[in-house]
Amino acid sequence: MEKFRFFTSPNNSSPIHQLWRLFKSNHFSLVAAWLFLFFILVAIFAPMLAPYSPFAQHPESLLTPPAWHPDGTIAFPFGTDALGRDIFTRVLYGLGFSFGLAIVSVFMALTLGVLIGVFAGFSKGIRSSFLNHILDIALTMPSLLIAIVIVAILGPGIANTFWAVVLAMLPQFIHHIRTEVAELLNKDFIIAYKLDGAKPSHLFYYALLPNLVENIIIFSTMAISSAILDIAVLGFIGIGAQSPEPELGTMVSDSLDVFYLNPWTVMLPGLLLFLCILSTNIVGDGLRHALKERRLQ
Repeated sequence: MEKFRFFTSPNNSSPIHQLWRLFKSNHFSLVAAWLFLFFILVAIFAPMLAPYSPFAQHPESLLTPPAWHPDGTIAFPFGTDALGRDIFTRVLYGLGFSFGLAIVSVFMALTLGVLIGVFAGFSKGIRSSFLNHILDIALTMPSLLIAIVIVAILGPGIANTFWAVVLAMLPQFIHHIRTEVAELLNKDFIIAYKLDGAKPSHLFYYALLPNLVENIIIFSTMAISSAILDIAVLGFIGIGAQSPEPELGTMVSDSLDVFYLNPWTVMLPGLLLFLCILSTNIVGDGLRHALKERRLQ
């Protein structure tokens, strides 16, 4: 016998549960979310999944075609590059460098952005005016240009690329959080918290943060695609990850000279990079539409 439920409306569930219910109703976004999760798992477990070392060379198998090519071999599913390195192994590790590092950099920028953005949202007078002018100056430049300038100062390398991407995205997170906090502070329930004598820390944890979570998730998801592209571009132009590091942008750059001999050396890393950015954008767009529908209910 079915149990009696006093509340039958799905709107009685939590906001996060409502957001997920609306998000998964979009099958296109749901497929992209599974692909996004798949890339995360591959980036984490790449050392266990890869059949070779990403730096191992096979001199007897230079520019071997992929396994589905008549001249290919199953020993190298995606073929080999001009130095005989297994492309399948290198793209698995490349997901960790391009995709995994982008997620970590966004998380780092988000953490710093929340701390500084909340402080900026609570600030008034000269401090608020000073922060606003600094943010306006930083936001006039694209994040990629800021990352290029920072890497040019710090020097090439994957570690400097990480910090360059973090610092390049930080003004966007600060501006977004500051704007959200400033709008929430004018809401009636926030004013009621203040009149009730709530401390700033309690006001943040119990009133502001729960109302910021959804927008933070959506904005962070969209920022991941920008971080992936920034890391790949820095590697492609030679000031980011340095060869022989298996970063997807660096792999594309290193294989341009042999593109006409074996186009798979460029196409496979490029295709994987495209799928990473596409799945991330679709997930972020699906979350934004789900949030919009939830607010209309």
